[in-house]
Amino acid sequence: MVTAASTADVAVLLVDAVHGLQQQTRRHAFLARWAGISRLVLAVNKMDLVNWDRARFEEIHAEFVALAKRLDFVEVHAIPVSALTGDMVAERGDALPWYGGPTLLAYLESVDVVRSRATQPLRFPVQRVTRSLAADRGRPQRGLQGTVASGTLEVGTEVAVMPAGLRAIVAGIAGPDGPVSVALPGHAVTVALDRDLDVARGDLLFRVDARPRVTREIVADLCWFDSDPLQPAASYLIKHTTRTVRARFAEIVHAVDLAHSRAGGAARRGAA
Repeated sequence: MVTAASTADVAVLLVDAVHGLQQQTRRHAFLARWAGISRLVLAVNKMDLVNWDRARFEEIHAEFVALAKRLDFVEVHAIPVSALTGDMVAERGDALPWYGGPTLLAYLESVDVVRSRATQPLRFPVQRVTRSLAADRGRPQRGLQGTVASGTLEVGTEVAVMPAGLRAIVAGIAGPDGPVSVALPGHAVTVALDRDLDVARGDLLFRVDARPRVTREIVADLCWFDSDPLQPAASYLIKHTTRTVRARFAEIVHAVDLAHSRAGGAARRGAA
């Protein structure tokens, strides 16, 4: 779950209407928030087994809202569903006339998952460099391929390349279906610059007015899966975009053992 949550914008938490919130529910909610997800869909399933009882749905919803407040979720949208009959999953059905909100599928198709990352500084890690013949210059031109991690990439934007620090103007952006003028977070595109810079896989494009901070020390949230405990004195490999570098842990500031914790308190941002 942690792997999926680390790249997600919205989480869907499934709760059994018969049994209500369980220990696993609290753990999954904690992990979702810990991984940075601020919006969550509470899908109360098996409503058919509680006779579509509105009071039962509202009871579970209220209990989870109290938990969500402690975890600092920005938004919790609760939807009563029945996976068995299909009610409120893709179609509304006839069994829940008292619920006036969208179906689960309709909500997921309409929720805005780009806006929050689009307002952050532009970060475009270069994953591949291609060469094509520039029609206006008659010579090979580099195409920088990758996925926009955050911010908004627009034609005409002045960008710089890290680590070299060289500057250029975005001359063109090509998406899967052809040229576009704007690329948002999650869009995989090919970027052409107005000058031929020495850019390689692993470099980073950013707006010149929002330069990333360069540091040799980072504070990070880490989920440890290995059966062997973390050894602060040992050397570990860290994957940084397309690069693999060595690092050591200087200090473990805070730790939560989910195997022995109710995970119902505040989602403290632990660091390692």
